[in-house]
Amino acid sequence: MFDLLVEIEPMAATGFEQSTIDATIQRNIMVERFLASPIGPHLRSIEGADISEASGGRLLGTSAIKSEIDEYDPCSLLFPLGYLPIWTSIGGNAIVYGLDEAAFYWADHTGWIRGDCVMLPGTNHELPFTNENIPKGLLKLSTDPPDTFLADLRNGDYTDRLDELD
Repeated sequence: MFDLLVEIEPMAATGFEQSTIDATIQRNIMVERFLASPIGPHLRSIEGADISEASGGRLLGTSAIKSEIDEYDPCSLLFPLGYLPIWTSIGGNAIVYGLDEAAFYWADHTGWIRGDCVMLPGTNHELPFTNENIPKGLLKLSTDPPDTFLADLRNGDYTDRLDELD
C-alpha cells in the first residue's frame, strides 16, 4: 500500500467512529487522484524518502507530506480541496500542487484562520472562511509540468522568489 494511503479495515475493527472512517476514505480517494495525475510519478519516486533541501526550504518525502495533510495548516485545509503540499519553509509556508489546475501555488501560513477568514495574498483583505474562498488565498507560482518545476526547485531557481514571499 502506498505511504500516503490509510488502511480502512483496521480502523473499523478498532472502533473508529463512522465519520472518521468516511473522512479517511475521502482522503484516500484524493491520494489516488493525485497518484493518477501528472504529479503521480513524483509521489511514487519519493515514497519513503526523507526531506531534502530545495530553494531554501524542505522538499517533502511522503511521510512529511502525510504529516502536513493530517496535522498542519494550511496544508490540512487545502488537501481535501485538491492541493498537495510538496515543499515547506521553516516558518510553515508551503508550495502546493493544484490537482484541477495542474499548477503550483504558494500557501502562506498567515493567510488562514481556521473557521474565520482567508487573507488574499499581498493584501489585508479578508474573505469568509469557505471552501470557495480558500483557493483565493493562494498565489500561483508556476504552470510548468511537475518534472520541470521540481527540477527548478531542486536547482535553487526559486530561492529568491520564495525568500521574497517568506
